[in-house]
This record gives sequence, C-alpha cells and structure tokens, in this order.
Amino acid sequence: MPEDFGALLQGLLVLARDRFDIVKQEGNVVHFEYVAGPIHVAGYLQLNPDARAILVRIVVPVNVTPERRALVAEYIARVNYAIPVGGWVMNPDDGEVRWKSGLYFGAELPPPDLLVALVDSSKAFFYQYLFGITRLMMQGTVEEAIAEIGTDHGQGRLR
Repeated sequence: MPEDFGALLQGLLVLARDRFDIVKQEGNVVHFEYVAGPIHVAGYLQLNPDARAILVRIVVPVNVTPERRALVAEYIARVNYAIPVGGWVMNPDDGEVRWKSGLYFGAELPPPDLLVALVDSSKAFFYQYLFGITRLMMQGTVEEAIAEIGTDHGQGRLR
C-alpha cells in the first residue's frame, strides 16, 4: 500500500478509537463495536485504494424475520428519502439490516475533517433511525416506528 494510504488508514484507526468502544484493524479494514442505547452493534471502516473510497458499514445485530421484512422495507424506504447522505439497506434473503455510507475521494486524499464528518454522520444517522427498525422487528406498525425516530435511548459502553 502506498505510504499516503497508510497514513489515511492510520487516521481512520485513530478516529475509530476516539469514537467506539472496541477497535481492531485487519488489513485495510478497521472493525469497531459500540453500544447504541441498549444495543451492542458492530461495523467497519474500509479503505479501498482501488476505488479510492472509504466505506462505512454498521450492522443491526439481529436479522429481520421473514414476516416482518415488508414492514422494515417500507420504513427504510420512507426514512432513506429524507437522509442527505448514506442510507439503510436490508438483504431480502436473510433480513440483515445495515447502514451504508462512504466517501469517494478521487485523486486527492480526503482531509481529516472530512473523515470526521463521514464517521460522525454515519454514527448519528444509525442511532437516529435504529430504534424504529428494532421496534418493527418485534412488533408495531410503520407509523409507530417513525414515532421512534430521534428517540434518545442513551449511550452504553462496552469497556
């Protein structure tokens, strides 16, 4: 990996350590875990030198059951419409739900403040909409899930 990508990866690692409870690096991927409200979640920051991109993924820890997937899909469609960057996706085969965001930086490496904005906005949007998804996974209507948007469930710690 060219030296400039090494510095970028190191910057992502430092940023993750400042924002998440458990952080480890494997190659070009910085894995992290933290607690969003009462929910233990995991995700990763991936530097893709070929695409000249940084990808952010945060995964809801429990998959949606087949009978609840249509409701969760409707909720995702409604909330994604209002989100300015990134978005929610659900795998229709197994019900995995995750937040996806990224930054394609082209020829110039992104400045540190842009990395901070990418990670912080992803974490904030994940938290803002997570509890609507978890509401629908267990019971309730799309309208009840939408009422959960922005609800503060606190921030736990793993360490």
